Amino acid sequence: MKTTSLHAHHIALNAKMVDFGGFDMPLFYSSITHEHQQVRHAVGIFDVSHMGELMITGNDALLFSNYVLTNTITENTHKVTYALLCDHDGMIIDDLLVYVMDATHVLFVVNASNTQKDYEWILRQKNNFDVNINDVSEAYSQIAIQGPNAEQICTSLFTLDTPLKFMEYTTFTKDDHPLIISRTGYTGEDGFELSIQNESAENLI
Repeated sequence: MKTTSLHAHHIALNAKMVDFGGFDMPLFYSSITHEHQQVRHAVGIFDVSHMGELMITGNDALLFSNYVLTNTITENTHKVTYALLCDHDGMIIDDLLVYVMDATHVLFVVNASNTQKDYEWILRQKNNFDVNINDVSEAYSQIAIQGPNAEQICTSLFTLDTPLKFMEYTTFTKDDHPLIISRTGYTGEDGFELSIQNESAENLI
């Protein structure tokens, strides 16, 4: 079973570990109910490093992204776009978040259990597009900070030039560690998600 770069921290905190998408992941530390209420009324921090990350690079990165995804992907380097990956019959393969780093670099964040399937499908669509498609999932950790106090936590840790709106992201460096931070999440509360190289994740925590 796979583990994330923060696995040792979960064990040290006596987390209840379960198999999720082929990863040994924490289900809860105290109780599901208590941690649900923390996210609703204060803040919760999640290791979501099991999520897949596929990097599309090349001159046709934007064109190719628009070919394989349902939503329109534009060269807006601070916008996160929610999109579906569908087969040629319109059947949904996965839902994902899209980060346009620049005109030649587009990052797909996909669901953990679908990473390999998504990667193989996308590779088969390459055809004559001038792109390279790489699964970089094992190089990065992702941390979600979710709840009404998420902004307070993030602003105490990071200095952002401009406050992020929902579904926006920015990149910066903290203590020589490059980071992507986005105002995204699926909890129904305010929240942020961080993407950082594995070797830097423990220093951030």
